[in-house]
This record gives sequence, C-alpha cells and structure tokens, in this order.
Amino acid sequence: MIEKALNLILRLLALGSRFVFIFLIGKYAGAEFLGEYSLFVTSITLAVIILGFDLYVHATREIIAASDELKSKIILHQFVAYLPLYLVILPLLIVVFLRDYVAWEYAHLFYLVLVFEHIGSEFYRILIPLKKVVFANILFFIRNGLWAIFLSLYLFFFGGMNDLQFEDIYYVWIICTGIAFVLGATFFISRFNFKQVSLDKSFFFSYYKVAWRFFIATVAYKVIEFSDRYFIQEFSTKKMLGVYSMYSQTSNVLNIFIYTLVITMLYPDLLKSIYDKDAKSFSAIKRKMFIEVLAWSLLAIVAGFLILPYILKLLGGEYQLYSSIYFILIIANVFFNLSYIYHFIITGHKRDRDLMNISLFTAGVILCFNFVGIQLYGVYGIALSKFVGFFVLLLLKRNLVLRRRLALT
Repeated sequence: MIEKALNLILRLLALGSRFVFIFLIGKYAGAEFLGEYSLFVTSITLAVIILGFDLYVHATREIIAASDELKSKIILHQFVAYLPLYLVILPLLIVVFLRDYVAWEYAHLFYLVLVFEHIGSEFYRILIPLKKVVFANILFFIRNGLWAIFLSLYLFFFGGMNDLQFEDIYYVWIICTGIAFVLGATFFISRFNFKQVSLDKSFFFSYYKVAWRFFIATVAYKVIEFSDRYFIQEFSTKKMLGVYSMYSQTSNVLNIFIYTLVITMLYPDLLKSIYDKDAKSFSAIKRKMFIEVLAWSLLAIVAGFLILPYILKLLGGEYQLYSSIYFILIIANVFFNLSYIYHFIITGHKRDRDLMNISLFTAGVILCFNFVGIQLYGVYGIALSKFVGFFVLLLLKRNLVLRRRLALT
C-alpha cells in the first residue's frame, strides 16, 4: 500500500506539473504556441520508440526469471545493442525538420532531448521487472515533471508569459533528463557487475530476432495513438492542434493513472503466472486488473463532468467550443487500457506475430478514419477516429485470447 501511494504521488507530481505547464501555455501563450509545443513533444515520443526498437521486450522477459549474474549480461547487451540503431536512425530523423514538424533552429536541442529521453525510458522499463518501481517513478518524475515545475514557477512568479521561448523549455528539459540519466546510470553500475560480462554476438542477434515484430507492432501502436496530431498539422491549423492537444493531454491523465497504479504493479505477476502455468493466480490477477481499470475509468469520467467546466472557464477562448472532444477521448482511452490486459496475456504466450498483425490492421483502420474524419468533421473526426481505433484494438486482442485459448483456466 505504501509503495502504491508513493508511486501515485510521484506520478501525480509529474502529471500535475505537466498539466499546469500546458494549462499556462494554453491560457497565456495561446493555442498556436501550444500546438507547436505539442508537435515537438509528440515527435520526441515517436522518435524514442523508433530508437528503442522494442529491444526491452526480450530483456523484460528474461530478467523476470534470471539470476543476478545473468541480469547483468542481459542489461549490458541491451544497451550495447542500441549503438547500431543510433548510427542508422538518428540521421533519418531529419524528416522531422524537412516536414517542418520541428523548426531547424531547434535541431540540436531535439537530438539532445531525444537521447536523454530514450535512455531514461529504457532505465524505467528495466527497473519495473526488477521490482524497483518507486525508483523508476522517481526517475520518471525528474524526466517528466521537474522541468515543468521549474518553468511554471519561473513564469508565474518572476516573468511574464510573453517571455516564454521554446529554448527555455528545451534547455531545462535537457538538464532534468540529464540528472535522471546520471542517477539511473549510477544505480545500474553500482547494482550490477558489468565488468565481468563478456559480449556475446548470439545475444545481440537474439534481441533483434525477438524485437523486430514487437517494434513493428509498437510503431503501429504509436500511429494509432499519435497520428492524430500530424493529421491536424497537415489539414488544419496549429491553433486547432493546440485546442485538440489540450483535451488529449487532459484525457491522457487516465492512462497515466492506470499504467502507474494497475499495469506496472500487476503485469510482471501476470506474466509469471503464465510462465508458471498457475491458472489460479492468473485468474485472480486478470480479474483484479479488469476491476481496477474500470474503477479508475469511471472515476475519470465522473471527474470530467465535475471539473472540466471550471478548467474551460479559466482557459476561455476557443477551448470552450470543443468540450465534447474530452469525453470521446476518455472513453477511447478506456478501451485502450482494457486492451493492455489482453496485450500482456498475448505477450506472455509469445504470440509476437499476432500482436504485430493486430497492430498493423488497427493502424490502417485509424489512418483511413483520420484522413476521412478530419475532412468531414474537423477535430471531431480525429477524436472519433481514435475512439474507433482503440475499440478495434481491444476487440481484436480479446478475440485472439479467446480464439487461441490463451487465458489459463
């Protein structure tokens, strides 16, 4: 209970500070500035996924049942395996600047933030199966919340909102992600004896062999999750992108709560019950995940009805005209979080190809709906597209688990 409370507090601090910062941008710097900021953050998020190539999936599976000596070997090989990816992928990301998603003048800041964010996210992913969830969330808070707190306090107490520059955001972001990197690296170096590990080529190939299907599935996932921003950028205005981003960030509060309090706490045990073929534990954990996901979802919907009108009143302007977007997105996120349960059941049975096919099909569906929806209904069409996409994702994963009888009984 204490661990859950600490994780919740850390996530709330990170989430709350980011939300306050986005709120301040939306209210004082304007929707267009918020739209540009949102596109930068989304581009970083997608680039982190591409750089990671989902190599962590293999590491996570192996770490859960490995000895300390083997854990050292797994972790070291995972990070060395990123070097070829950096050499290939970092130059290709020039497309972000060619398409004007991020201005050329911020290219050096983009790459610095990206590298620190990627390594920090991999630290987080490894710490979860190591059962260091609190420390993982401390690093998460430093990477995701601390810089937003500094900037919000500075702007609120010492400077006018008109003084806000993109460089200010990125430099403070880099400093905080750098601090998280140093703390994370110090933990792993002190905890594991990497000097005794000999590099093994077959180990590297095993990472790539497992990861490529998950990587394709994850890219498809992120198309489902983030393509909405790019469609708005291409077919609408940055002002509308800012309006949509405000509602998207607000509805994503649910995802952060559920991932922190439910998924990260229970998925290692769910996987272990599958590996051990423990039907009783599997059923109990699966039921607990369902109940907690639905409980948090209901709370988020009720909170939206109660709190959203006050937030919109403070924001004013064009934000108040699109309030129904929040409820479309929050219900879509309920589908998304329920699909996590089936996702880890499928992962536990190593049905990698099935996950990839489901993700690719769903990505195709949502891209088609995005293209048609934004031209017919504007940002409402984009929100409805996400609703349909997440529902299809949930339905396909559930049907696979039932059809292949992957649930232990």
